[in-house]
Amino acid sequence: MPSPDLIGRRFAQAQTTYGLHAHVQARVADRLIALLNETIGHIHGSAIDIGCGTGLLTRRVHANHTITQWALNDLYSPPEALVRDLAPTPTTSLIGDAQTLDLGGPYALMCAGSSVHWFASPQSFCTRVPDLLTNGGVFAMVTYGPGNLKEVAALTDHGLHYPALSEWVGWLTTAGMTITAVEQGEEIELFDTPLDALKSLKATGVTATGGTSIRTPSALRRLDEQWREHYSTPDGQVTLSWRPVWLIATNQNPQVGRMK
Repeated sequence: MPSPDLIGRRFAQAQTTYGLHAHVQARVADRLIALLNETIGHIHGSAIDIGCGTGLLTRRVHANHTITQWALNDLYSPPEALVRDLAPTPTTSLIGDAQTLDLGGPYALMCAGSSVHWFASPQSFCTRVPDLLTNGGVFAMVTYGPGNLKEVAALTDHGLHYPALSEWVGWLTTAGMTITAVEQGEEIELFDTPLDALKSLKATGVTATGGTSIRTPSALRRLDEQWREHYSTPDGQVTLSWRPVWLIATNQNPQVGRMK
């Protein structure tokens, strides 16, 4: 697992290009909002976004629910444009690793869009979730499961470990949360060349997985050949596979959650 410092640097560098290339992240965020609206309904209260990034999910939640105060967490400062877009709703920046940082609370909603799969210890984070929510508070996340970005993992020997949906369900249930909705899916992006696929990943910060085996022109040629051989369409495009996982859980234990 890459260090939080590396992850933060790569995503901070991608802030200006993220919105232009994060097509999958936008679609899975839209689906999370739809699930939230279908299963929970309207939320009124304070909220925290874990790994808010450029605010792709934050803005969607804000547009669909009545958020009285935002806590924006990430490894770097949230963009000024995001804070402006949320005004006049008060915002607090919580900069640091959400696994260990004091995140305040309790909140009516904790959301996480395409972020928690970067955690070194997602199971430990799940034990914190009830304490960060009010009684009846909601945890809504979209992450990615096994087989995500399989092309990159197979051809470069670099990638993350993606917990299965059943693991997330088990961890949160053990922590005392009630699972309200779960869903799995698949998104296939198509590119003209493997290099285009890698550039898109870099533009969204996903290359924060660490090193790369593509260090020379010959290595890039080999990657191109192997990608086209194993992961291409009949019309010559190459694929990039995503395995989104959606989960919504509620905190129904009146003994859980810090009260102000």
